[in-house]
Amino acid sequence: MKRANEWGAERWFWLGALVCLAACLVLGTRAQADANESQAAQALLQRMMHAVRFTNYVGVCVYRFGDNLQTIRIVHQVKNGHRYERLISLNGPEREIIRTDAQATRIQPSEHFIAQNLALLNPPFDTAFSGDTARSVAVDDFWDNIYGLELLGTDRVAGRETRRLNIVPFDHFRYGYRLWIDEDSGLLLRSDLIDEAGEPLEQIMFTRIETPDTIPDQWLESAPNSDAITWHRVHAPHMQRGTVMASAWMIGDLPEGFKLAFRGHQPLHGERNDFIEHWLYSDGLATVSVYIRPQGRHPFNGWSRMGAVSTFGRTLDDYQIIVVGEVPAVTVRRIGESMMPAQGAEP
Repeated sequence: MKRANEWGAERWFWLGALVCLAACLVLGTRAQADANESQAAQALLQRMMHAVRFTNYVGVCVYRFGDNLQTIRIVHQVKNGHRYERLISLNGPEREIIRTDAQATRIQPSEHFIAQNLALLNPPFDTAFSGDTARSVAVDDFWDNIYGLELLGTDRVAGRETRRLNIVPFDHFRYGYRLWIDEDSGLLLRSDLIDEAGEPLEQIMFTRIETPDTIPDQWLESAPNSDAITWHRVHAPHMQRGTVMASAWMIGDLPEGFKLAFRGHQPLHGERNDFIEHWLYSDGLATVSVYIRPQGRHPFNGWSRMGAVSTFGRTLDDYQIIVVGEVPAVTVRRIGESMMPAQGAEP
């Protein structure tokens, strides 16, 4: 017959074994649940990015950045594979922007002014989530190493049921997002851009939205009084692809996850032999532009921030380098300070 202490030792052995087995089962179940949640979050994000590009919608949204608050009516039409937008400011001075795939027209009736053929502007909700840049840098992989996705249940925005999704950066080189995605259409109805301290830098939210099957073309037309309007044609800068002209510059210390999405150049105004280079980097969500040109009379050195946009400038070998993006200041500074002439090349 076993002694009491032997029974006690055996009991603790089996109890420990059962605890370990239970822990393994719990961890296995949790790992499976985490994998399922990650797949669901990725699917929701992909659905949203598709909806932003291919859904007709008409709505009113509120856009807050810093101390500024704007109310904007948006008409978004998809027709024959092309996107057309009209944005009308509902508070402050009268302003409109009409956009196509190729150009934008800014209308300011109160100032009797129309500017056409502008470089493409980025209105609210036409963010990285439209997928244009993301497709250049394999968006399917970006959350694996630099962003985490979190599903946070449901909420209501503009009277519609939404699913909440957080995009959380794994480092301090990019911002995070809190998203509210329409259950029915997949459209992004609210977006908070979150800084390093967890505070919102920008907030955009629809207060009313409809998704008609078709949108009449006249909804995208503006009819200003032609007698009181002065038209100005502003030529958008045309960047030639970088394969046309080799660069004399290189980046020595690019933050993890950022990849080159575009590189091009264009002649400086009034100069035949001087060019401005434009490099666009993206991690699939955040974008950073690098501009390199001969140094002018008023060089910019240092950094600044306006809302979510950070800018860093420095001069090197009689050249001006400007780095700008909707990223933390540390990101543009690191990229700008690591710019250098390529080995064997003369800037």
